[in-house]
Amino acid sequence: MSYHKGTYCYGCGWKWLQYAEKPCTRFVSLEFDQYIVAEVFKILKTPPLDMLTSALEATRAQDRTRRSWMEAERERLKHEEQKAQELMDRSHGSHRRVYDYAVDKLEKVLQAKQEFEQEVTIEQSKAKELQTNEELEELCRLAAELPTLWHHPVVTHQERKELLRCVIDYIVVSATKERIDATIFWKTGAQTPIVLWHNTGRYNLIRELHAQGLTVFEIKEHLAAGKTSNGQKMNITVGRLYDVLRKLGLKPNRFSADYLKLRQTAWELHQSGQSTDSIAEHFNEQGFKSASRAPWTQSMVYGLLRAQGKTAILLENLHREVISEARARGFNYRQMAEEFNERGIRRRDGQPWTARDIKRRWGGLNQLKRKREQKGLNTTDLVDVKKSA
Repeated sequence: MSYHKGTYCYGCGWKWLQYAEKPCTRFVSLEFDQYIVAEVFKILKTPPLDMLTSALEATRAQDRTRRSWMEAERERLKHEEQKAQELMDRSHGSHRRVYDYAVDKLEKVLQAKQEFEQEVTIEQSKAKELQTNEELEELCRLAAELPTLWHHPVVTHQERKELLRCVIDYIVVSATKERIDATIFWKTGAQTPIVLWHNTGRYNLIRELHAQGLTVFEIKEHLAAGKTSNGQKMNITVGRLYDVLRKLGLKPNRFSADYLKLRQTAWELHQSGQSTDSIAEHFNEQGFKSASRAPWTQSMVYGLLRAQGKTAILLENLHREVISEARARGFNYRQMAEEFNERGIRRRDGQPWTARDIKRRWGGLNQLKRKREQKGLNTTDLVDVKKSA
């Protein structure tokens, strides 16, 4: 379909508007056609009762006008028949040519009357009287089925235009080499503004998504799904996206805003006593996506923490710190277990603390410390022996 700067009416074609500037060049845009159809489908997804009621009333008005005309035409033909009959009666016994003319006149009137009555019979047989609610329900059903009907192979291009004329009054379009601005004027009187980028103007969509902190792969996904400021879709390869970003002077985002937020969440959870294993489990349960889209693991969470320049606190160090601090306050093992469970300090197996668990854990930590100290002494002795040798 061709478009010009001006008003396009689906019923009668282009109507030029008076602009102070020169009308732009004629262009063809399949994407714009598809965008208009998508807006129609969007409108009809929830049937517009006002529009359908208006269409129903218009149809009834046409039907009333048609019936009035048929009654008037029936009366006219009846009157013509009476005149022709009177003429034939008066010309009976007169000149042959006059009588033949009267007979011919009457036959033509009778033939016209017969053809008219046949036409009326056909129309009446097609007519279907429904109550208002039933008619609206039928119109709503037909409107909801429009997308299926639109794509049906037997529907012609002309029939699709007729469908659009049922809901669209006209469209005002203004276009440049990079942008199309349009306003749809619906039959209901409502208006829908449209902005559509084309050619290099589509780079604006990429710039907007980049400003949201999205990575190249996320930008590609958003463009393909139409998750843009104007709902416009765009299919583009990752390689092409890198080229466009370079032309725009933009550096690709290494990590998305959501991923950076996830980093902070991981650190906060870890500071509250959550292990890297439990954080990974939590992320998977919540459906959070990793950079590779793979399920979260302990090492991946550890990497999140290291990427912030922060070292993950080992459970060994955490347990040693909180138990030592509780002992300094004079807590027994039972009191420690209650407090640790309230604070959400995790055990290695993820189970709640008991007094016996804390006692065993404290003994294990002390034994591990002694072994490390002994190993350190042995290492030092070996070094001294090598130096003296």
